[in-house]
Amino acid sequence: MTATELSLEIVFTTDWGIGTGLGRAGGVNAALKRDEDGQPFVPASTLTGAIRQQAFVVADALDEATGGGEPSGTATRPSWSQFVTGLFGSPQHARLVTFTSAHLSTLDAEAAAPTDSETMAAPFHDVVSLAIDADTGTAKNNMLRVIERAAPATLTATARLLEEDQAGNQLRWTKEQREAALLVVGLACRLVDTLGGERTGGDGRCRITPSNEEQLLSQLQQPPAAPTLPQTASWQAHLCATARQDYDLASFTLDIELCSPLVSFAVPMSNEVPTLDFLRGTALLPWVHTKLRGHCPDNALVANAVVNGELYVSDALPVVDGVRGLPLPLALTRPKTSEARGGDSSTVAFTNRLRAAAGDTPQKQVRHGYLFPAAERGAFGTPPQLGQQHISYDAVSRTAKTGHLYLARSLPAGMRLRATLHLSTRLAAELSQPLEDLLTGTAQLGSRRLTSTYGKVKVNVSALPKSPPQPDASSAAEVTLWFTSDVLVRSGSLGPCGGVEDLLAEFARRGVELKLADSTDTSAVFVRYRRIDSWSAAGQQPRASRVAIQAGSVLRLQLGDEADRDVVLPKLQRLGELGIGELGAQGFGRFVVNHSFLEQGRRELRELTADEFFTGKEADK
Repeated sequence: MTATELSLEIVFTTDWGIGTGLGRAGGVNAALKRDEDGQPFVPASTLTGAIRQQAFVVADALDEATGGGEPSGTATRPSWSQFVTGLFGSPQHARLVTFTSAHLSTLDAEAAAPTDSETMAAPFHDVVSLAIDADTGTAKNNMLRVIERAAPATLTATARLLEEDQAGNQLRWTKEQREAALLVVGLACRLVDTLGGERTGGDGRCRITPSNEEQLLSQLQQPPAAPTLPQTASWQAHLCATARQDYDLASFTLDIELCSPLVSFAVPMSNEVPTLDFLRGTALLPWVHTKLRGHCPDNALVANAVVNGELYVSDALPVVDGVRGLPLPLALTRPKTSEARGGDSSTVAFTNRLRAAAGDTPQKQVRHGYLFPAAERGAFGTPPQLGQQHISYDAVSRTAKTGHLYLARSLPAGMRLRATLHLSTRLAAELSQPLEDLLTGTAQLGSRRLTSTYGKVKVNVSALPKSPPQPDASSAAEVTLWFTSDVLVRSGSLGPCGGVEDLLAEFARRGVELKLADSTDTSAVFVRYRRIDSWSAAGQQPRASRVAIQAGSVLRLQLGDEADRDVVLPKLQRLGELGIGELGAQGFGRFVVNHSFLEQGRRELRELTADEFFTGKEADK
């Protein structure tokens, strides 16, 4: 353990368990949460809530012993209550300490491992309960419940003080502040005596032992005064030395493996926290830039990399069998009836309305999902999502708060995502070590990441080789654009995008004259729009909504009358890599030029199963 970490040992002395809120086929009315190994565990959010509640009890006791918060001359002494509030966070400020989920210790995990293919020695058993009629003293009808419980066991977890705040600024912890924070956490752990559900019935009795237990008694003999909260080390501002221009770029691939469920921000609806089925570059760019600035804190070139147009990160899209998915083109239609499907039940025949007429078969337009192109046989599918129920507890009654049950959706652990990163060659030269070494490792990404229940990922960075030029199968006068991310462009009056005309005007502003292709039996425009909402962590308020052209939109266009195809196509390809419109550095505005898939009128694709999106369960090409 480092000076900013505590290892925690949790010993359950009775049956225990954290419920999922769901039953299981076969007679279990209340099933327990299980980790990736199929073992019971305590989620980080549950552990954090229990320790936070006791931390305020510790703060009150320390304030009483040290006079915290009392007047001292013309000022007021810092109080432990204020320190604990800042340490565990509030609606206005993010927390400064996180906890990992508690998993079975090594010995208990080995004992609970399956001994053969038929026998599972996991510490699970079922408990039967029923309701008693107060008048007759007999069991009520239809009130028998079967509850899954875990046997007494030992679990381990880690408490960690954050080294940077939510905005990426370094936190300057002094020795006194670190010791005070670990003192509060350690004492709060010793006060926690129950965890999980069915606590009023005697379940969940536990003892949490922190690794600094021996130091706690010596510190309590003479309690220290409450410290102030750590200050943030703001980055030094640097003026842009040069105007924005086009630079030679080095390209890299970011392969992201989800070690825990990940929530990609979407607007909450009622009591549901939804998630996107991909991770926006908006979440990746701050992480990448913070890593670079931490490596070169006083470098003006690194500080201004984004505003100078020298750092771009795309959206992270799902990966199956090593192939990065692309949003299904909105020009595709599929049969409404099962009789019109392909040769087998897993194959669907798609019609590309850019190149072929709909025909007599009833068709429906594709609006979501991903295409995984392959040389011989492509596939399509939508990533699965995981739903987990959460609830807030009342600190006084230690029961669930009324109206505080909500559902959080997430991308499940085991999925892989892939993004591309572009940075200028002169920016790469400023780094004293390869970018692969700087970014490869574990990270916390996405929404709700500070709970430690969500967002833990492994990132692997590798150089992206330049792909050889593809043969241009389209006609000399036409180009097709397939947008692989949302596009933000403004109207002529600087308002939201008003249509395809505003997009073509943006291309013209970038030096590429385009116009819609002539269409007879087929269409040239398949565009949908969507609303983009986001949240400002620094301002603690929602940002203004934006209207975007949705990913998957496709256009069939013609070059301007005087345009040179050999000059225009390289410009379009570079714009496709870096993005057209606003917020290109955050992954918006990406598109593919003349993709071979859009040159075919009809194509059969295999529909992926949910298991094929997970690591080790690859799809066949």
